[in-house]
Amino acid sequence: LRVGLDESAFVTFPGYLGNVMNDDVILAGGYRTGLISYTFTGGNGFSAILSLEEGGNGDSDVDVTLNDYTPHIVGGL
Repeated sequence: LRVGLDESAFVTFPGYLGNVMNDDVILAGGYRTGLISYTFTGGNGFSAILSLEEGGNGDSDVDVTLNDYTPHIVGGL
């Protein structure tokens, strides 16, 4: 369980950009957001994540912060 200001699950769960691109040069997505996130990891290699995120990002010029009460929902298997 993660709560607070952290990197978006959209970026961290798939392993950033992996071996596809250098993510030091090209941003993979929002890195700074307020969130509540839970990751389940099974013993057989299965993992899943559910994250409710504010969407703020101090790393880009695009304003994606919330303007209502519905959080951004990020999920992955």
